[in-house]
Amino acid sequence: MKIVITTLLLTATLTSIAQKVTLNLAKGLKIVETVSITNSSSFSVQGRDMENAATASFINTYVVDDATAGKQQVTATSDKLKVTASQMGQELAYDSDKKDNDGTVEEMLKPLVGTKNTYTIDAQGNATTEKPVEDKMEITMLTGGIMPKANVSKMYLASLLNQDLKVGLAWQDSTEIKGDNSSKTVNSYTVTAIDGDVVSITNNATNVNSGKAEMNGMELAMSGNTKITERIAMSIKTGLITTIETTRDGTLTASVAGMEIPITSKATIKTSYTAQ
Repeated sequence: MKIVITTLLLTATLTSIAQKVTLNLAKGLKIVETVSITNSSSFSVQGRDMENAATASFINTYVVDDATAGKQQVTATSDKLKVTASQMGQELAYDSDKKDNDGTVEEMLKPLVGTKNTYTIDAQGNATTEKPVEDKMEITMLTGGIMPKANVSKMYLASLLNQDLKVGLAWQDSTEIKGDNSSKTVNSYTVTAIDGDVVSITNNATNVNSGKAEMNGMELAMSGNTKITERIAMSIKTGLITTIETTRDGTLTASVAGMEIPITSKATIKTSYTAQ
């Protein structure tokens, strides 16, 4: 899997005193990521209307192992994962705190829990790890289009680092994942308010993706587009995001057994990062 990130600064409105955005992580700092997701989708097969629904939650932790000028090292661990879903008339459930999980769902989700990766972050905010966890479409279909994994680059906006922070600042960046499950997201950010240490940012993004998923023993080829809106709160002191409220509205096409099935989906996601 190859990930490519590009950044383009668009406009800046001089409405406040400029201050540089930097990532300030202290050695030993522990950050807990908590995510809750509500996801639904609807489609029609051979004249029969069907709906899927799911809720998911997961907890990841990040520990700063080393913090020096221009280089920071963080260990990311996936701690807990819980999913409850109604999919094509079948009830599915998984809870990493329990031992009596459904076999099919456990086989898919259990390998994510306990996954630990060490990331190195450079001065530009680029985060790299030797063993990235690949996205799997059959999982993201349950969890609102996002992979429930620990990823240090989600905690900050790399494209905002080292920029002059002002209300009205607007910029774009894009993230691309290449491989069997490909995805490209173009983000459009705007700084809407600065209140003390808290920066408020909106993001209006589009995502285009394609890949394959297995469901009920059948392989599905999927492709689609998603409109994403986010409200982000960030700390100026640390450069870290504290909360994100996300809405994802998607249109997909699933190709299976010679049929083309249009799918609409909607997900709401709440994310928080708490320093301990």
